[in-house]
Amino acid sequence: MSQADHKNTASFGRKAGSDQYRADQKALLKQGKFQEAFDMDVEDITSQFPGKYDSSIDEAQTNLNDLISKYNEWKRGK
Repeated sequence: MSQADHKNTASFGRKAGSDQYRADQKALLKQGKFQEAFDMDVEDITSQFPGKYDSSIDEAQTNLNDLISKYNEWKRGK
């Protein structure tokens, strides 16, 4: 993602709402809701830059699916 585009994302910096956005994501992650936290960013990015980052989002989703699978295996083994 370009630096200019990154600066326009909901989680970037200290602009209005960014602290709350990050807090909401952190809460989801603490609950193990990894997909929901990821989806927040996907919604933000795709609403601002339709189509521009689709292949990167697809790649990130594939990696997240793998991580969630490994996390669930680890959790079952506890």
